[in-house]
Amino acid sequence: MSCLALTLALAAVPTVLPSAPETEKEVPVFGTETSLVMVPVFVANGDGHAMRGLQSEDFELYHDKEQVDIVSFRYIDTTSSEEQEEIREAPAARRRFLLFFDMSFTNLEGLQRARRAARQMVLHDLAPSDLAAVAVFDADRGVRLVANFTEDKALLVHAINTLGIPNLARLSDPLALSGFEVTDRAGFGSDNLGNVFGDAHADTVLGVYLRRLKAADESFYRSQVTNLLLAMEDLGQALRGVEGRKQVVFFSAGFDSAPLIGATGVDMRRDSEALVTGRLWDVQTEGRYGDTGLRQMFQGVTRSLSRSDCVVHTIDVTGLGSDDSLLRTYTANDPARQVRGRDSLHLLARETGGRFYKDTNDLGEVMEELVGMTSRYYILGYQPPELEGPGRFHKLEVKVRRKGARVSHRAGFSERQPLATQPLLQRTFEAAQLVMTGVGQNDLDF
Repeated sequence: MSCLALTLALAAVPTVLPSAPETEKEVPVFGTETSLVMVPVFVANGDGHAMRGLQSEDFELYHDKEQVDIVSFRYIDTTSSEEQEEIREAPAARRRFLLFFDMSFTNLEGLQRARRAARQMVLHDLAPSDLAAVAVFDADRGVRLVANFTEDKALLVHAINTLGIPNLARLSDPLALSGFEVTDRAGFGSDNLGNVFGDAHADTVLGVYLRRLKAADESFYRSQVTNLLLAMEDLGQALRGVEGRKQVVFFSAGFDSAPLIGATGVDMRRDSEALVTGRLWDVQTEGRYGDTGLRQMFQGVTRSLSRSDCVVHTIDVTGLGSDDSLLRTYTANDPARQVRGRDSLHLLARETGGRFYKDTNDLGEVMEELVGMTSRYYILGYQPPELEGPGRFHKLEVKVRRKGARVSHRAGFSERQPLATQPLLQRTFEAAQLVMTGVGQNDLDF
């Protein structure tokens, strides 16, 4: 800018003189901020199909047990191609699928089956307005986000193909305890055991040895289960700020539910036989009634997921199961418990309002059914009363005035916490949401 232009610009600025006390007073300005809570509601009839044709007057909405007015209402049909752009404009109306792969309680064959089904879902089953993400769990590093919620199918397929690691490996016996061989190296085969210790003491020595191995194996296994539960609780907390309902698709073989619910079925019969025959080292005293600490931790997981409006659909990737009759060292037989992780998968789905899928090698049909089941729902909006502070949880309840209606909705919502107190994974999810949908608190316009 030249000196002449600068002089003209300064001259154009009006001169402000001090005003006398008698001049007009400033008009007071009152600021207000209105928040709108959006609640996705899934309503099904007795056959499990989405109930259509409902209006806002068919719903009752309660905030902390007090009924509130429904100020916005919308029916969402993700199968309609004409509504895709409108759905994109309402972030709470968009479906979000989190494809969650378990790397520690699943073998390579199961992971390959899950990856094929996940690719098919991303490429053929998702609606244009849907968002999907990919995450993995392993006992050493916890939850890792491979691809955040996005529409980019190429990115999602790449994440499914790689799962964030260069190769896949089965982790079924990390301490190599069950495959410990002593015959060739130490001369402790079945033929020489009596010669070394004497026939009278062979059983006692072997019993002590087996007890120590079993205790170490069980301790390590419990630590893996604990790591999984802690990771899933953290995942639930991290998804609090993500709009809408999150459909978590958990691909896993599950973990043995005995630490949660105690020994049942074949385990109880095996312990009884061991007591009768004097094989005390075969009696699992700690797992007989379950672990109270793990049960409380499991309840914390389901509470964290439900409060974040996460529904966990568990998929048993073992397919039709496996026959372990040639490996079984006891005579009792209980076919219903040959696949020991199914109880935990069923429990996780039931407690979060999801579905448990098993006994199928074609997971593609499962994914197609899951996408279709969640394709139609309602969005209710209301203005909450004055909020009380960061982190405070507010309970929500929705009732439908239709006979036979089954309602599924979020358990409530937590008031937003300051950014500095949020864990890294939560900030990662919310930052991606800000970029993809423009929803969130930020000084920049997206």
